[in-house]
Amino acid sequence: MKFLPFTLLAACSFSLAGCKTLPPTRTIKLDSDPPGARVFVTRGRDQGDAKSGGRNYVGTTPCQWTVEVNKDGTFKKPDEGIPFYSDFVQSVVMFTAEPPSGATNLFTQREVFHNAAEFQPGNNAPDGVFFDMHKATR
Repeated sequence: MKFLPFTLLAACSFSLAGCKTLPPTRTIKLDSDPPGARVFVTRGRDQGDAKSGGRNYVGTTPCQWTVEVNKDGTFKKPDEGIPFYSDFVQSVVMFTAEPPSGATNLFTQREVFHNAAEFQPGNNAPDGVFFDMHKATR
């Protein structure tokens, strides 16, 4: 019986040694007025690059999107292949919400979040994004 605590401690140590820490994530709630907007996310070196890049469908509002974030809460920057450029230019994560099919007098909305770069802080990944589809964009 004297060795039971030691054996238990050793067993716990060995089981925890093989655990891998998962990267931090954030679940972002996406909603709109009216509901039913189709939401896409794009990433790019800048806003122009994100607009012309491939769009990834997230869902129809209300919906959620889970993404990896850095320890400070900013979006995790994807490997962009050009280290010097990506270190000094704030890459972006852009959400685009398109009105429901057949809807009239509604407008596409965009929300842009910047990643950190040298000497420039990044935006924290939000807990939620709300799209007012009634507002005309500039």
